[in-house]
Amino acid sequence: MPAEIAKIILKNKTLRWSSPLEFNDPFDIPREIAVNISHETLKEASASKFIELIENPPETTDHLDPRIKHLVDATKHKATPEMKEELIRKIRAEEFDPSQGENGLDMLRLMWRQMIPLFRILCLSERYDVISMWLHYADKYKGVVIELLCDDNLDSAWLIAKAVKYGKPKLDLFDASGWAELLVLPHDDRLNMMYDTLMYSKSEDWKYEREWRITSTAKHGETRTISDYEFDSREIGRIFLGPHINKTDKTDLLDIIDEFPNSTVYESNIGIGRNFTFTKIS
Repeated sequence: MPAEIAKIILKNKTLRWSSPLEFNDPFDIPREIAVNISHETLKEASASKFIELIENPPETTDHLDPRIKHLVDATKHKATPEMKEELIRKIRAEEFDPSQGENGLDMLRLMWRQMIPLFRILCLSERYDVISMWLHYADKYKGVVIELLCDDNLDSAWLIAKAVKYGKPKLDLFDASGWAELLVLPHDDRLNMMYDTLMYSKSEDWKYEREWRITSTAKHGETRTISDYEFDSREIGRIFLGPHINKTDKTDLLDIIDEFPNSTVYESNIGIGRNFTFTKIS
């Protein structure tokens, strides 16, 4: 972060948690879901998925939505080949819609649209020495990196951070077939998988960030798209000062650090091998 932001964070002992609406990357958490997917396209993809389950049923169906599970179990154990063919014919003739109708997708879209402003996300990195991160987020090497300490006794929020997965997610929610995979799951599993996929996956291009996230929702009565939540002074560990930090910011930060019992400060320099070197300030 820039040095000015670091001073505010350390003085106030608060960190800013943001809605995805505040994110600078439009390719990150989508503001809208299933934007280019029509009900007809989803119905066709869901029909193909359901036919696949009937023709090649899994060994166990416990992971499926109860309604889908019942039909797959019935055809798996009791149906004759003729009965299976008739069921598949009805699905193809659109006499049975496994996508749960237009309301199912519209309801998910509306729910997500309403939740986006209320989400509160803290984005962290597992590394303090990524050069591109210093360039992009720490004011072109004039800023600061703050280490957060996970403390069971303090019930640190960072203990529930989850690593972001980079590359193509297990479930492609930018495609109708991905939504069809989702809709055969039970309601709670469906929401959890949708949430995890949209919140904790990013393009391979961002892998250098080594990002971890903590997600929450706004507290009752909060109306903005940001929240400043307090942390304990004992949760601050090492503080790394950028190689180009100005003297005033350095002096200000060293004065503030006395309030943090577990904190140590490091100066950084750019080595001849195009890497950072860090030296503890006594």
